[in-house]
Amino acid sequence: MKPFSQFDFFKKEDLGSLILAAGSLGDALITLPAIRLLQNRTKVILAGTSPYCNLGSELLGVNQVVSLDPILTFLHLEKISANPMHLYPPCFQSSVNFVYCFLKTGDYSYLSSLPYFKKTCIVLPSEKFDSFLKRKIWAGLYWTDMLKDIKKKDKLNNKLIKNQELFAAGQSILSNYTIKSPLILHPGSGSTLKNPSLHFLRSVASFISKNFNQEILVIYGEAEDPIQIQKAFSNLDHVKILKEIVTLKQLAGIFWNAKAYIGNDSGVSHLASACGLKSFVFFQTTNPNIWSPLFSKTYWLPAGTHHLTQELKKWVGTWLT
Repeated sequence: MKPFSQFDFFKKEDLGSLILAAGSLGDALITLPAIRLLQNRTKVILAGTSPYCNLGSELLGVNQVVSLDPILTFLHLEKISANPMHLYPPCFQSSVNFVYCFLKTGDYSYLSSLPYFKKTCIVLPSEKFDSFLKRKIWAGLYWTDMLKDIKKKDKLNNKLIKNQELFAAGQSILSNYTIKSPLILHPGSGSTLKNPSLHFLRSVASFISKNFNQEILVIYGEAEDPIQIQKAFSNLDHVKILKEIVTLKQLAGIFWNAKAYIGNDSGVSHLASACGLKSFVFFQTTNPNIWSPLFSKTYWLPAGTHHLTQELKKWVGTWLT
């Protein structure tokens, strides 16, 4: 790896940076503070997996977002050095100063041997991701550590760039349910092991609607069974259920119109936090010190909890008021 000073390098000629980033929605939003730090100092092309592409350059605050898959395929081709420049992926048609590997697995040190990267600084994590997690500190610092300058969570920006068209689209969706500024409740996640029982979450919704006269919108995604969601949250005052799965951008628009959010350890909870929503997140099997959405309120819920305790009622009440 070539020794370098990032700040000195940027002073010479700012050609920008390429980020190679992979992961789920939650993984993507955990890298957002590092992405925003980098974008503040240079132009950024981000080659990412589907969550990055679905959010897009405007919300992520970068110059361009492209799909990671064809780039990785290209990088692993044999005799890549023999490929003429016009066959390189579009984001390789112009030079960059740095390539940042926001990848939890794999050894990409070989990039420095490729012709395109000969005059490029390849920036890799200083340790393996699994090793970093043993420190039991917030996972997003794994990526900001690559930028060397900011390591404290309270100085990080995990917010998406607010889009007025999506905000208006969110208003339109909510108007179909005749609600404004609802509390959003997302009862699922990518793993059922992370989810409290629907009976428990119904008791949370019932407590909030009765004691705070607060409108609640229950949302769900592909990982949840809409029939079970309908059964669990029907016949509750001030509670409505989203009738269809929406896109990430539409969901962001809804979140920008909402008052607060309650959910589990999931990518959707990270999205709520990234949209600036006051968030309360239940953790059951994963460590909130590592995986919590930045600036959210978290609560460790013992597995098998089916009733809302007095302690939790106090927590939720204090948080809402």
